[in-house]
Amino acid sequence: MAVERHAGKIYTRALFEQFEHILYECGAYQVEEIEKGKTYVAIHTEAEHREKWCRISYRVTVLDGDDEFECGCGQFAHMGLLCSHVLKVLDFIRVTEIPKKHILKRWTKNARDILPPHLVPEGPCTAKPI
Repeated sequence: MAVERHAGKIYTRALFEQFEHILYECGAYQVEEIEKGKTYVAIHTEAEHREKWCRISYRVTVLDGDDEFECGCGQFAHMGLLCSHVLKVLDFIRVTEIPKKHILKRWTKNARDILPPHLVPEGPCTAKPI
């Protein structure tokens, strides 16, 4: 998927590994368009093999054009990382990059440039050992 390449460029290695796991999970879903360009449903393809208490479908709503997505599972609000349902919809509508509103700076490779001044390293240590 194109979003996987984009994620590899922006996310830290640890978060990218989580992202790949979520991306793998999206293979178990198929997408149905409910309202053109606005509402989609991601449905698990093997619903009969899942526990009865597991949800098998998730509603994904598109907000602000293709810039923001909201899923009924609430994973982005909880973790700050897109869920497999939204990733499947992104693939379905052929979006090639993760929308900017869904990229939290703390998960990116350049997150250190927002450190408070007292936590920023000043350079190499010049102290001599005793």
